[in-house]
Amino acid sequence: SKKEGAGKLLKDAVGVDYVEEKDMDMEDIEAALDDTLQAGDMDVDDLIAQKELMEEMVGDEEELDFGKKMENIDAEIADTYDKINNISQDEVKEMTKEEVENLNA
Repeated sequence: SKKEGAGKLLKDAVGVDYVEEKDMDMEDIEAALDDTLQAGDMDVDDLIAQKELMEEMVGDEEELDFGKKMENIDAEIADTYDKINNISQDEVKEMTKEEVENLNA
């Protein structure tokens, strides 16, 4: 029969025997729905508790403005590049080793 063929294919594919389920009556459906809704409510409660905990943990942190920070980095890179390109050989000779290393950092 077709059911037996499908069951054999399922067992061959995933190693699980096909078992035909009995027809569910309305009480079974309502119980399954209640279980699903309770699990959903529990998940929502867990998510809300986790969100509240995270808000409490990060409540004192300052919000970072990465766009502004990138502008500062771009300006610093341009300034450093200009300094390196405009240093004369005499100025480099007068610099300490640490100052020269800081130019390359």
